[in-house]
Amino acid sequence: DIPVDNLFAEPLFIEHIRKTILNYENAVVVSPDAGGVKRCTSLADKLQLDFAIIHKERNKMNEISKMVLVGSVQDR
Repeated sequence: DIPVDNLFAEPLFIEHIRKTILNYENAVVVSPDAGGVKRCTSLADKLQLDFAIIHKERNKMNEISKMVLVGSVQDR
């Protein structure tokens, strides 16, 4: 029963990206798996960027048999 605060770092990441990454407007935000899609799309929307997702297929737990990039990252 210890009180805690949930810290949300997205605004700091957005500010850091805008201030320090040259030509960030030409970037694509990529989620490494389905679990990160919500965070990925939120960040992409706020930065007005496109996003992509890596879809992973597994035959066994912790063993990736195939990865497919869903979205376009060409020339970015």
